[in-house]
Amino acid sequence: MPFEQSTTHWRSLRCIAALPWQWPIKAPSLGGCETLITQPAQTSHAGLSPSERQSIGITDGVLRLSVGLEAAEDLIADFTQALE
Repeated sequence: MPFEQSTTHWRSLRCIAALPWQWPIKAPSLGGCETLITQPAQTSHAGLSPSERQSIGITDGVLRLSVGLEAAEDLIADFTQALE
């Protein structure tokens, strides 16, 4: 589930850094069932130019969330804390 948290790379990194260390894992993919968060402009789409990324909707502020099997209440609490 991609979402745009902010318009800049640094603000998106600040959001990721504000998340508790345990969940979600800050990684592109581990092939498991854990919740993951990544910044596509710096990982999966890093090989594209900024204009190519922009043309497909991958801005520096986009974060990608893959929701795993953790308790929904825990994830909601974590993201509420990080986004405040």
